[in-house]
Amino acid sequence: MKAAGCGWRAPTPRSAITSSSATGRPTGAVRSSGGEIQFHHNLVAANQADNGSGTLFQDPVLADLHNNVVIDNSFNGVVIVGGMQARVRFNTLAGNGVGQGGEAIALDNVATAEVRANALRNNHIGLRVSGGTQVTLVRNSLWANQGDYAGIEAGPSDLRGDPRHANGPLGSFYLSNVAAGQPSNSPLIDASGITVHQAGLQETTTRTDGAADQGMADIGSHYVSVTGTGRVWLPIVRSP
Repeated sequence: MKAAGCGWRAPTPRSAITSSSATGRPTGAVRSSGGEIQFHHNLVAANQADNGSGTLFQDPVLADLHNNVVIDNSFNGVVIVGGMQARVRFNTLAGNGVGQGGEAIALDNVATAEVRANALRNNHIGLRVSGGTQVTLVRNSLWANQGDYAGIEAGPSDLRGDPRHANGPLGSFYLSNVAAGQPSNSPLIDASGITVHQAGLQETTTRTDGAADQGMADIGSHYVSVTGTGRVWLPIVRSP
């Protein structure tokens, strides 16, 4: 699949939520209210809405978004409104809100939120925070957004430079790596601040040759590795 907009190839999805359309009240291609939400290993791409468009999670006890690719959604990529806790980790968000002025990630009135090791590029706004949300930013990469932050200052460990994404067998968000045959190394390699095991990304890869990420985890979403023991990744979209 080739997603609209910036011309990158979306990954072979674990679960693909694409090309929906909605108007009127705030909505999303994926929408949930209340409860504990786990949203892992999914592709959310090219969804259209005048208020929402990608994912909309309202008043969750916990919203945990991990290792997703969210690209080319017309208004917002990820929206979390209200609730007690949000964790947004190891996702890649690109090309969101460009036509309608939205954000890759929007957090409104969330009690506490951790935003860690995400790659946000070519969005209208990378991250918007409002409504008194208390956010911890750790080792995110922001590049070529029309605006990187709104309602919040950059995190002290965030990166702002070309992530050097590379095209590979499953999509366009591999990381350039000399060991895999590219001419230079991405600054996102080993840059998340936690190990692959701590990140829950064993037997995944950011390399075009499929070699598994090891040691310190790379920033951004990961693909299924072609090496190792052949773990089967299933999408997770779980709420009450």
